[in-house]
Parts: sequence; C-alpha cells; structure tokens
Amino acid sequence: LKEISGVSSLNYGNTIVKPVIQGLHSSRIIMMNNGVRQEDQEWGEEHAPNMDINAFNSIKVIKGAGALQYGGNAIGGVIIAENKLTSLQDTIFGKAQVTASSNGRGGSSNAGINLGFKNGWAAKFQGTLKHYGDSEAPDYVLSNTGYREQSFSTGFGSNSFKRGFEAYYSFYSVKQGILRASHIGNVSDVERAINSPVPLVINDFTYDINAPKQETKHHLAKIKAYNRFKSLGKLELQYSLQYNNRKEFDIRRGDDRDKPSLDLELVTHALESSLLIEAYEDFTKNIGSKY
Repeated sequence: LKEISGVSSLNYGNTIVKPVIQGLHSSRIIMMNNGVRQEDQEWGEEHAPNMDINAFNSIKVIKGAGALQYGGNAIGGVIIAENKLTSLQDTIFGKAQVTASSNGRGGSSNAGINLGFKNGWAAKFQGTLKHYGDSEAPDYVLSNTGYREQSFSTGFGSNSFKRGFEAYYSFYSVKQGILRASHIGNVSDVERAINSPVPLVINDFTYDINAPKQETKHHLAKIKAYNRFKSLGKLELQYSLQYNNRKEFDIRRGDDRDKPSLDLELVTHALESSLLIEAYEDFTKNIGSKY
C-alpha cells in the first residue's frame, strides 16, 4: 500500500504496523475484510489490524468522496481486501510459501488452495503460521520482542447469473512481545533511557514472550446471498458476525502477575441489503437464455 500516493505506515516496534492515509489512521480509516467492515479494537497507535495479508488476492485503496459509500467516518479512506471465489470452470490451484529469518531466528509458512467447478460451486482454504524469537541489533539483543501468529480462513459458495450464495469464516490470533526496555514507570526511567547508549534491559536470546505483551484473537463469519428478479433487479443480503478479544499484559507482581491489565471483548452483528435496478428481461434476451 505504501507504493500508492498519500499512503504510508505507522510502525510501533518491529511487528506492529498499521496503514496511514493522508496523515490519518486507526478509526479514521475503514478496512473491508472480504466484503465485511473490519471491527477490531485498533484505536491505539500500537494496535495493528487483526488481518492476515496472506488471506487476500487483491488489495486496493479508495480515497476522497468515493469512500463515503462505506461509512461517514472514513475520513482518511477505505482499504478493501478481497479473496473472491473462483467458479464457472473446473480448476484447482494454490500456493505454498516458507520463509526464514536470521534476525529473530524464526520463520513463517503460508499455504492456500482454491477449487472451482463449472456448475458454479467453488471453495477456498488458507492458513498461516509465524514464529519468531527476540530480534537483535548488531551488538545486543532486543529482549522480549518475540512474535507468534496463527490464522485460518475458508469459504465456499455457488455462483450463477440468477442466484448465488457465499459462506466465509476467518480466524486470526497473534501474540507479540513489547520491548522490555521500553517499559517506563516514572520520569526518571525516561531520562535514564534517553541517556543510555544501549537498552536498559538486555537478556539472552529466547523464544519466550513475557510481559509487557499483547494477545489478540479475532473471529469473522459471513453469509451472503443474491437473487435476480425479472423487471426489478438484483437483491443482495449479507449477515456478518465478528468477535474480537484484546489482552494487554503489563509488568505486574504478586497475584496479578499473570492477569492482563487490559482485557476487552467486542462482538458485532451486521445485516446489510442492497437492490441494484437493472434491465433483467432485456439483458437475457440479448445474450441468450443459457446464461
């Protein structure tokens, strides 16, 4: 997205990245996840969108007045991420990727498969795993910067000219450590951190993720159907359900050591409908009834 004029990114550490459009981010930008408005708790600068980029085959940005159709609060713009079903032909295709990194001593794997049939049915499956330990600077370890991510998405449906439906589900889970040396308790800690040539906390490399850290889970389910009526047009109905749970762990002691300092849950339902007026009868006469 950064290749697009007016779009940049806001980075918090080495794993948390969120888009910025014309200087605006977070709740000023609407993100569409496969036709559903993404509802997660991304109000803070350190809250990245709960979406797996590997789950989509196209991403685009809408800026200006064109963003108003997605909501009045899309002041910055809209990011649309889609992974459409492939149908109307007998086909099977997919991909698998494996990456490794010396910095963090970890890697990631991603695999997906798409099925299509000429009778209109189609299905898709995709999954991603990421596992990294502490990142490292040239002379020291950036303690507690490990990263874990697991995500899965699947969809199936039937598509024809007159009618069709689609069901979609995605799960996203991430656990990420926050640099231990960035934990500030008072003004003296800030002064010491600024004047220190290296982080105040440097431990041996590890894959463990301790406080401070974030743990987030996001579920999204969608059912969409459409039907064309003669002399009327195309009617679409869509229902979606999302569940988001964000936990943030601070450095605490005693009985509260393993309890999150912030534990928020968000559940959203959405029922949408649209009617596209079109010349259905004239259209079918021109192209033939086989469609």
